[in-house]
Amino acid sequence: MKTNYKNFEITAVYAGDKCSPWDESNYNYYKISVKNTETRKRTTFDFWCSIAHPEIEDENDILEAFDCFLRDATAGDYDIDDFYNEFCGDGEIKNALRAWRGCKKAYKNAVRVVGDIDTIYNLLEDLDF
Repeated sequence: MKTNYKNFEITAVYAGDKCSPWDESNYNYYKISVKNTETRKRTTFDFWCSIAHPEIEDENDILEAFDCFLRDATAGDYDIDDFYNEFCGDGEIKNALRAWRGCKKAYKNAVRVVGDIDTIYNLLEDLDF
């Protein structure tokens, strides 16, 4: 399934049953591709739907996945101490580091495709999920 949003072409492809890293009961795995139609830069990311809403069924669902990717990217702009305090509470530092590294990767990829952190925040404001 594919949709266009502003200058982005976003494609979701069901990639089979693959367990999510954080929840062994969630197998609703998708590969999402994002292409900036102006710069031709692109990235892909893994996405797991919720157990309550297990499939990407329409364009709105694709935009929600894009929104999740951008939110992860904004968290990747935090240093590890701020990330841990904001998102992990009393969780294990090992899990926090793994999550932080994933967000850092999303940040790097999102900035490359979108342009900069301010544009990411503007997109999130426009998406407003």
